[in-house]
Amino acid sequence: GGFVEGEEELDQLRVQTYARAMAQLGYGAVNLAGDDLHFGAEFIARLARQTGLPLVSTNLRQPLAEVAPHLVRPLGRWQVGILGVGPPQSDHFTDPIAALAGPIVQLRGQVDYLLLLSDLAADDNESLATRFPELDLIVSRQAVARREGRPALVGSAPQGTRLGRVRLQADPAGKPVLASAE
Repeated sequence: GGFVEGEEELDQLRVQTYARAMAQLGYGAVNLAGDDLHFGAEFIARLARQTGLPLVSTNLRQPLAEVAPHLVRPLGRWQVGILGVGPPQSDHFTDPIAALAGPIVQLRGQVDYLLLLSDLAADDNESLATRFPELDLIVSRQAVARREGRPALVGSAPQGTRLGRVRLQADPAGKPVLASAE
């Protein structure tokens, strides 16, 4: 998330270019961030339809057909569940703890690895990590990196300005675990 900014029509064209590029790069999921609904829900819905960009938001206040509350993506032999949360201080998002509780329980039985994309502040990410140890990894532009414990926390940057790489490996039981994050 965090790919929508600006006020003008030219800014909308720039956002469309970002979205097309992310779709062409094969982004598996993009979480909606606090400002991503700046141009309105219909703009985001149209953007998703035109580009095929897979948008996710578990705590979106007004659900959109083009924005999934969660996604499941294959990664080799594993299934990865992807959830996303935006800041509840924005009018567009509800309380992330309340929104995540049900989907985490539902997905945990269906997937091998559970990933949360977050647009929350660092302290809120730590709170989610404590509240939901069922998560395997939280990726957020506000995260303070922590690879020990569960879930691990890693940082990202909006608009693809900094790409990271997360590598999973199989533990002795064949379950995916975080091997490295850079």
